[in-house]
Amino acid sequence: MLFAVYTTSSFTKEALDYVPRNETKIVLISGVQLAQLLIDYNLGVNLQQSYDIKRLDNDYFGDE
Repeated sequence: MLFAVYTTSSFTKEALDYVPRNETKIVLISGVQLAQLLIDYNLGVNLQQSYDIKRLDNDYFGDE
């Protein structure tokens, strides 16, 4: 069984040190991690600005 526990702040040392003694798996996700996951998977976020990164096409300037 898997449980995910989310917080918008952070977890105490005791919470981070806790390890279940059975087959139950608990994943702690802090506010920073949650924000990064939302950004990575485009959940609940809008694109504000993007940048094009360009590089030279060496084939275009080939040896002639």
